[in-house]
Amino acid sequence: MCVNSSVGIGRNSVSSSTLKIIAANCPKIVSLSFNGCFKLTNEDLKFIGDNFEHLERLDLSSVSPSSGSSRSAVSSTCLSEFITVLGKRLTYLNISNNKMAGLPFVFKALSSNSSNLRELDISNITTTSRDTILINMEKFQKGCPPLRALNCNHTMISLSETPIKEQVHSPGFPLLERLQIAVDSRGYFEGMDDSQIERILKKSDRLRHLDIRGCQRVSDSCLIRLPTWDIEHLILSGCSAASASADGLELMVRKWADKLVEMDVSNTPGERAVNYTVEAFVEADKTNIRKLNLSCTAVSLKPLTRLLKNCPSIEYLNLSSCRGLARGMKRLYQTRPDIIKLRTEIIDGKFNDNDDSDD
Repeated sequence: MCVNSSVGIGRNSVSSSTLKIIAANCPKIVSLSFNGCFKLTNEDLKFIGDNFEHLERLDLSSVSPSSGSSRSAVSSTCLSEFITVLGKRLTYLNISNNKMAGLPFVFKALSSNSSNLRELDISNITTTSRDTILINMEKFQKGCPPLRALNCNHTMISLSETPIKEQVHSPGFPLLERLQIAVDSRGYFEGMDDSQIERILKKSDRLRHLDIRGCQRVSDSCLIRLPTWDIEHLILSGCSAASASADGLELMVRKWADKLVEMDVSNTPGERAVNYTVEAFVEADKTNIRKLNLSCTAVSLKPLTRLLKNCPSIEYLNLSSCRGLARGMKRLYQTRPDIIKLRTEIIDGKFNDNDDSDD
C-alpha cells in the first residue's frame, strides 16, 4: 500500500489505467500534480474527484496550454463539477498556463463549495477571445475567507461591478499573504485599478507579497493606504504607481523598510523617484533589503554608493541599463561577494571619472 500523501504524474504517464492503479494502491493521497499532462481528459478528472476521497490539493497547470476543448480537464464544466465534489476538502488549486473558457463559472463553483481554499493559481490563462475575464470578487471573498495566496499574473482578470452595499459588507481576505496580478506592459490590457485593488485587499493586513508589474491604472497613494505593514516583496516594474509622483516610492519604503526583502522598481522613468527610493533605504532605522532591481532606471552614483555602504544585507542588485551609471557598472550582481567588490571599486574611485555615461 502506498504511503505517499503526494504524487506527481509524468507528462506522458497519465491514462485511465494509471489513475485506477494509483487509486487502488494510494487511496489516502492528499495531493496530486498533473503538470504538463496534456493527455488528461474531463473523464479523468471526474474519476479523480470520485475516487480520491482524501484529496485536498490539485495541480492542473499546463494540461491544455493551446486548446480550449470541452474534453479538456480544465473545461469550466468539468472543473466546476470537480470542485463541487471535493467541496470543503479543496485547499489548493493550480490551473495556470492553460487555454480555457468560462473561468467566471469556476470562481462561482469555488465561492459556493470551497470554503477552505488556501491557494489559487490562475496565472497565464488565455481564452479564445480578447475579452477581459470578469470575476465577482465579493462572492469569492465571502465563500473562501481563508485564502492566503492568489496568483493571477498575466491573466486578463478584472472585477465585475457589484453594489456598494455588497462591497461594504464583504469580509475581504483577512488571511491573504500573497497577491500577484502582473500584466504585460507591452499588451493592450492595463490591469486592475485602485478601486479593484482596494476591494481585494481592504482587510488584508497580513499581506507580504504584492506583484503588480505592468499595471497602468494604480496610484502610489493606493499602495501607501493598504492596511498591511508587513510587505516583504514589492514588485512594481513598469507599474504606474512607481512613477505617479516623485516621492511615492520613497513613502512606500519608509512604511515598509524594516520588512522589505525584495523590491523591483525597474523601468521606472525619472531620476528623482528612484534616487529618493534608494535614499529612503539608507535613512531607515532598520532595513532587511536583500534583492533590489533598479534596471532601466536613472539611479545616480551618489545615492547608490550610500546604499551599498549602509545596507550590507543586499545580496542581489540589478543595475542593467542604468543610464546614470558608468558603463562598467551596468550589470546584474547576483551574489554578496559581487556586491562587496562593486562597493570596494566605487569607494576606490574606479567610476569617478565616468559616473553619468550612457550606452
